[in-house]
Amino acid sequence: AGIILAAATASSFEQAAEFDDAITNAITAGLPTTVGTSTDPSFAARLAAYLKSIPTKFYFRLGKVVAESVAKDLETGLEVAVLDKDLAIQREDIALGLKEKLVELAQAYRDEFALRVQILSAQERLRQVSGQYRATLQKGIRVLDERRTLNARIAASTTQSRYRDMTFRVARNDALQKYRSAFDYAARHVFTCAKVYDYETNLDPRDPASSQPLLQQIVRTRTLGALVDGEPTLAGGGMSEILFRLKSNYDALSAQLGINSPQVETGRFSLRRELFRIKGDNEGDAVWRSTLEKHRVADLWTLAEFRRHCRPPQAQTAGPLPGLVIPFESYILAGKNFFGWPLAPGDNAYDPSNFTTKARAAGIWFKGYHDGAITLANMPRVYLVPVGNDVMTVPNSLDLKVRVWNAVDEKLPIPLPIGTRELNNANWIPMRDSVDGRLGEIRKYSSFRAYPLGDNEEIDGAEMATDSRLTGRSVWNTRWLLIIPGVHLLADGEEGLSTLIQGRVIPGDSTGERDGNGISDIEMIFQTFGYSGN
Repeated sequence: AGIILAAATASSFEQAAEFDDAITNAITAGLPTTVGTSTDPSFAARLAAYLKSIPTKFYFRLGKVVAESVAKDLETGLEVAVLDKDLAIQREDIALGLKEKLVELAQAYRDEFALRVQILSAQERLRQVSGQYRATLQKGIRVLDERRTLNARIAASTTQSRYRDMTFRVARNDALQKYRSAFDYAARHVFTCAKVYDYETNLDPRDPASSQPLLQQIVRTRTLGALVDGEPTLAGGGMSEILFRLKSNYDALSAQLGINSPQVETGRFSLRRELFRIKGDNEGDAVWRSTLEKHRVADLWTLAEFRRHCRPPQAQTAGPLPGLVIPFESYILAGKNFFGWPLAPGDNAYDPSNFTTKARAAGIWFKGYHDGAITLANMPRVYLVPVGNDVMTVPNSLDLKVRVWNAVDEKLPIPLPIGTRELNNANWIPMRDSVDGRLGEIRKYSSFRAYPLGDNEEIDGAEMATDSRLTGRSVWNTRWLLIIPGVHLLADGEEGLSTLIQGRVIPGDSTGERDGNGISDIEMIFQTFGYSGN
């Protein structure tokens, strides 16, 4: 109320100030507007009008202030009344809440005895259960002790049985290992037989008589089968059955493919004319000598094929081994000579209608070797080695389909007789101790004699080198090597090669010039047998 009264008083003073300003403005507006002798007869009326309206406005404004003060006082009283009512309601709610809490507290106090009895009962049950747990725990500990004792007894018995089993297995596995080793070795021999059968017949892998399915069967087979008088039979299956099928098929195919009735012939080839296409005139002589020089090798030991396939004439520690190395390819194709060139007058070629033509013997002649004085050894020797792949046509292929074989002359060790003494020997290993060598070891080629041939001489058939190492190899091969070691010509291999190619040094010539009377050609002859295939 005091705040409202102060606000009303401030508004009254403000209205009084405005009343004073209004009187001043009215007096100022009512003064005459002329100066001097002139008169303003209306100023008195204006002044009266201004003074008359001022009190009226003042009273109205003062009444407004009083009315607003009364309205605010009433509004404030209403708000105070509402707040008093809310406060009273809140007090009643608090009092009611306290009464309810007191009632709950009294009820809880009355229930305290019953709850105490329940707690005591639960404690008693807990003591009983705890006693039962301790009793069960002690029983479990006794069971664990009994189990530990039983496990120790079982472990001791198991250890004893394990050592007995190990002793048994060692004795048994040693016998099984020896048997398995011997069986694997026999399986490798049977596999080799199947590959040889495949090579000899050269059938298409999809042919019913092909050995390709048998190769897979050999790998899967785990039994030997039965032998009758040392011969394989169908009884019992195993490796014996596979060998019997191979032999039966080969016996049937031998006549059909012409293996029992081969075509035998002799082919003669000139390396100068047919391989290098060098003419026989004086100009060709220079080209021929130059060609031989290009094939000259300072040390044959640097040639991988020589180290792998050839048995050397001397140890590597004896020093370099110079020689001539003439590689060439051979073909059996229609319209081609033996070296793959288009067939020309005087060329030689084998019959492509045979599905294979194989070597039986070979011979090498040095034409012009002994013309004039003999300045080289009388019995030179050479190597003729097939280091490439053998090529043969499929017998029943109308479009002359070919098969390419990576044929290597490997050692086939001979099994040695074994008995009880070997089987009882713990250090006896069948793969190592029952054969006279290692399966798959490459057999190296030895050199054979080459013969001199005069320009007008005929080749003597008795001079053929019938070395069996070439027997059975296809004369169609992707790479041959003719190797002429210089050490077989003279003790000084380099001098021997130079004399063979360029001739001997001209007597009395201090420059070392040679007479050019080296060999004029190298003649090669194959004795072959071919199979028609039908």
